[in-house]
Order: sequence, then C-alpha cells, then structure tokens
Amino acid sequence: MRHFTFVMLIGLLLFGASGMQAQSKSKKQSIFGLSILGGMNLSQIDGDNFKGYDNIGLYAGLRGSMKFSTIMQMRIELLYSQKGSKFESTRGAAEGVKDRHIKLNYAEIPILFAYRINRESAKTALWVEGGISIARLLSSDVQDSDNPTDKEFLFSDIEDDFKPMDFSLIGGFGVDPLPNLGFGFRITWGLTKFYKNEDPTPPSTNVEHVEFLKNYALQFFALYHF
Repeated sequence: MRHFTFVMLIGLLLFGASGMQAQSKSKKQSIFGLSILGGMNLSQIDGDNFKGYDNIGLYAGLRGSMKFSTIMQMRIELLYSQKGSKFESTRGAAEGVKDRHIKLNYAEIPILFAYRINRESAKTALWVEGGISIARLLSSDVQDSDNPTDKEFLFSDIEDDFKPMDFSLIGGFGVDPLPNLGFGFRITWGLTKFYKNEDPTPPSTNVEHVEFLKNYALQFFALYHF
C-alpha cells in the first residue's frame, strides 16, 4: 500500500507539472519547470556507535520548480531515497568485514529554495540551495551479524519501533552546464530521531548501547530538465 501511494504521488506530480508547463507556453519564459533526477546516497546513522558514510543507496525521482526570478527558484521534489548504515560486528571487525546492515527506504519530499550565484549571461549556471525534507518510511531491513556476541546490540529487536516520519535539513550545490542537463550535491542532517530508547539507562561496561538513531547522508545526482 505504501509503494502504491508513492507511485500515485509521482503520477500527480507529473500531471501537475505538465499542466503548469502547458499553461505557460504562451509566455516568453516558462515560470514552471519539471526535471527528473537520479543518483546515490552515501549515508550513515548517528547513534549506532559507528562512523563513516558506508551505506550506498538509490536517490531518484522528480522535481517541480517555480521561478520567482532568473536567479531565484522554489523547488519541490518527490524522491525514492535509500538510507541506512553499514558497519561491522566484533567478529566482522577482526576479519575486516562490514556484516551488519540497516536499510531504510523512504518516500522523500524536499522543499528547497535555490539561488543562482554566477552571472545570468554565463552559459553554465551555478546554484546554492537549502531547505527541509519530509520523508515517509516505506520499508526497512535490519541485518545483524550471523553469530552476535553477548555484548552486541541487536538492531533487529528495535526495528518495529522505527518511526514512520523523518525530517531533515538540506544544504546543497548545483551546476547546469547545459540548458537540459544538471548535476548536484547535497548534505542532509537529520532533525528528528527515527528511534529513541525510552529506557536510556546504560547497560554494564563494554556492552553496546543505543539511545537514539538519526539519519545523515551525502547525495550525488544528475538531472534532466524538460
């Protein structure tokens, strides 16, 4: 049902954007724009006691934009975004293998404002952007190590407690070398915790303890502007 809802939202965005473009054909310059984007997330989770953007996931969807001027835009996107964390257990660390994995699949709606930072006459447009993202968890998959030690925290035990909604702050940079082609880079910081331990009393020494979990990601993508 969640995946069906996501597909319906994509269809509505396409229909709305195409309609807005059709209405603006008579104008010298279109106020509205539609783009398709695709790329990858390099993500990690704060609170899992491990560092590094080691989880690689898909980052793709649609963008609708509204131009306030030639240098200022509002952008609303509908994306499928794979986040999570990949890290090692005690045995995995000894073998150099990241054998624990938290996979999170989101339907994500970034709401952004973009500002062009170079001359309007330049052929290549350079943009900075910032805003917030509202995400809905579609599915999750937690893989603990095959033979966990007594001191390891089992993330699979808390998977059912992952919150369905997630909010993030976004900052990014973009470049459009051609009228129909663009590239972008973003950093997202989690504003909310998708898991919080209601009993944060630390266990005995040397036992893994998780108080909360929060998403962070580096995002690289390409765009095609219609």
